[in-house]
This record gives sequence, C-alpha cells and structure tokens, in this order.
Amino acid sequence: MNNPIDSNFLFRGMENREYKLLPSVYRCVKDNDGGLCITNDKYLSLTSEKKIIQKFIQEASAYVPRLDAHDYIRWAELAQHHGVPTRFLDWTENPLVALYFACESNKECDAVIWMLHKGNYLAYTNRYGENRAKAKDMSIEEAITIFLTDSKQRIQDSELPKFPLIYTPYYFDHRMSAQASWFMAWGSQKKSFEDMIEDFCYMRYEPSTDGVRTYGRAQTERFLYRLFIHKSDKQTIMRQLEHMGIHAKSLFPGLDGIGRYIERKYRFNYSEVG
Repeated sequence: MNNPIDSNFLFRGMENREYKLLPSVYRCVKDNDGGLCITNDKYLSLTSEKKIIQKFIQEASAYVPRLDAHDYIRWAELAQHHGVPTRFLDWTENPLVALYFACESNKECDAVIWMLHKGNYLAYTNRYGENRAKAKDMSIEEAITIFLTDSKQRIQDSELPKFPLIYTPYYFDHRMSAQASWFMAWGSQKKSFEDMIEDFCYMRYEPSTDGVRTYGRAQTERFLYRLFIHKSDKQTIMRQLEHMGIHAKSLFPGLDGIGRYIERKYRFNYSEVG
C-alpha cells in the first residue's frame, strides 16, 4: 500500500535532452591540440574533490558560522546549491519545480524531465547487491562522508556503494526547502547514471486494456522514465508555471530570486505576440 503523504517519484528537469545524468565534478572537457582531440577532467585534473570542498568551507565559513567546518556532507550540500562542482545531482519531489528548471533557459534545445521511482530503485540496488555497505550497517551519511574526504579507512571499494545513493538533506538553506530538494550522491563509479543501468530499468508507458491497468514484474522492477519537451513549448510553460506560483522568486528566496523573477516576467518573446 502506498503512503498517501509520500511521493513515489523524484524528478529532475534538464534544459537540454542531450545532457547526461552526471554530477558536475565528474564532467570532462574536450580540447583540440595539434589535430588531436584530448579529453580532460573539467575540475579534477589539477585538484581533488576534497580540496574543492575545503576551499568552499574556507571562503564561506564567515557567511555560515553555524556549520561545523568538519561537517563535509553539510558543506557539500550547501556548495551544490551555490554552483560549486560536487558529486551530488539535484532532484526534487515537486514535478513543477523540475519543469521550471527544464524550461527556464536554453530555448534552442529540447528539454527533458527525468522521473525516478524511489522504491523500485532502492529495491533494484538491494536485489543486485550493488550497494552493500560494509557489514550492511553503514549509513548513507557515513558512506558519502568517506567519498567526500577520500578516507577509505581500510574499506575495500567492493564494500562501498557502487550505485548513487538518494536521500533528502536537512533544509538548513531556504533554497532547499523551496525546491523540495533531494540529492543523488555518486558512489564508487564515476560515470553517468544512464551508463550504469540496463535498458530494462527504464519504465514504459503501458496503455490500459479494457479499462484495467495491469501490473507485473516489469512495473515493479523499472525505475527510470524520461519525458521530452519541445523547445518551442518552453516559453509557454514558463508563463503557465508563473501563474501557479512556480518562478524564480519562489524557488530562490531573497533579492537574487526577486531580480531573476522580474527579468523573466518582462522578457520579450516574439512567439507570444499576436
């Protein structure tokens, strides 16, 4: 029986349907050198993930004095919401929030909404034994902290989570609450989520037969679904979201969000004329 106060799904909106489900800290850049295409890490070529977080703590501590400088997971969560490259990928429980981020920018590209069934995903990782933490008594926060601090503590990679972990953070930042934030934290694999899973993990729309929906093993095993949005619909969707109270002012509390809200509200778009 489903819990009526809990959502089964998480959502992620992306402005370009070609983008991968991959945290920013693991992204690569391609450069041309003498006719050769060279691929390098965008952020980790000259430093480590831990040093990036430590630099953020050093610079931001004066603004967030209540956070312990050694609480790496809280600092990494905050860093993620302020544009610092981390191993986190943002998701939300609110599909309208995901729709906003899918349509807010990049009008030249089709967008995508990703949907993740939480229960089926957790069952999948348990069924295949890929997220077995040491002695199965390691909490999500303990596992993430080990990855963030590069501290294996004599723990083998095979005993650490392989697939990304999903969890809801403490909402100590107003943006997290406004955006109904969840995080997907990468484990020992450093590739995109799509490249980790098999084709059978994708959910398929199954029309009803004689008005009756059937549910079998396929429906309980699959956990990922994507919905594409044509680029020509982005502006219209943004106007509709604004009427429903989903806009920069509500999602980014503070002066920055108000400024973004007013800029978007009065931005001219030729397709709306007529």
